[in-house]
Amino acid sequence: MGIALLAGWAILAVVGLRLLSSPPAQARGAGVAVQNSAAPESPPATAAECDPGVWIDQYREAGEAYARGLLTQPDARARLIAASLLGHYADDTDARIQAAAAYADAVRYGADDPLVRWVEALRCLAASADCDPDAALRRLQQLEPDNAAVWLLGLQARNRDEAAADAVLQRAASARRYRLFDSEYAQETTQLLRRVPGPAIGACAAARMRPETGYAGTQAGAVGFLAQDFVSALPTPVFTQLSALCAQPPPRRRQACIDVLSRMATDADDLASRGLATALLVGSIPDDSDALWRERLRRDRWLALRLSESADRLRAEQPLRLLLEGEIPGFESWLAETGQADAPPPDWLPSDPGSRALILTGRPDSSAAEEYRLAPR
Repeated sequence: MGIALLAGWAILAVVGLRLLSSPPAQARGAGVAVQNSAAPESPPATAAECDPGVWIDQYREAGEAYARGLLTQPDARARLIAASLLGHYADDTDARIQAAAAYADAVRYGADDPLVRWVEALRCLAASADCDPDAALRRLQQLEPDNAAVWLLGLQARNRDEAAADAVLQRAASARRYRLFDSEYAQETTQLLRRVPGPAIGACAAARMRPETGYAGTQAGAVGFLAQDFVSALPTPVFTQLSALCAQPPPRRRQACIDVLSRMATDADDLASRGLATALLVGSIPDDSDALWRERLRRDRWLALRLSESADRLRAEQPLRLLLEGEIPGFESWLAETGQADAPPPDWLPSDPGSRALILTGRPDSSAAEEYRLAPR
């Protein structure tokens, strides 16, 4: 399952900073309409004034200038986000060196903040040549000892040592909650960018913003565009080892897998974590709760599909919603606010045979991988 399944549950596409070099006809027409409606003495908008990419770049530059002013502030999270943002946009060696130094200083300053240590651990696991992953994990686990997610991160560093991985899994199973800090990272980033005194957008560029980027030509659209690009650059937790350990576990590991996955499926506020955990659990709990997990899997798959179908509308109308509220809470509140159903019709099933079989019987069909299951019945 692992990476492939995680990819299947990651619904919202990451929007990059590269804009289309040739705007679509719809955008060109919108720009012309704005120009024609202007007073006769007003000169036509220039190509740069009509290019939303120019405006986004100006907003980004304003964000970088604002971030530099936060590097010595007493807010540990603001310092972390500011330093990370400068590193993300650094375009030469000197800028990257300065950003790296600012990031290291921010980590030292925020040594007692779980979010700071979470980001440090994720970045360290993704680039261990620059740091010691075990030391970064220990610092995080000391701050969050009752959080299963921080122990599961340790599986990435022990993917060749089964005994050590079992010990980490058992420790995660004893934790009473599961909490990723990715949503908090997105919230902090979005709040920081909302405070940036960014440039105003002209009518011509505003008209082309949505056709070319998917985001509205407003301050919220610019913040959403930049925040999504920046947040998506943070390394994500990889649960390949968890899938391998809990796909067909021996009896000594089975209960630990069930405990970890149950907590993950209950507490996660992102579809990737919840979808992975629920799919692994289905058909694996030897009591009547199996039917409950199968129904939860059905709703999770439906919710993922609905989020995929609604992504364009959310980016255009509510560009900050999921960033500020979290993926699942934000989407569910939006469904309620707009009067849409928050659960699938009674007869709805996903289109792929493997998921349908899991939902209906607790078993994958013959074409689905057996690793969906914790253990054979």
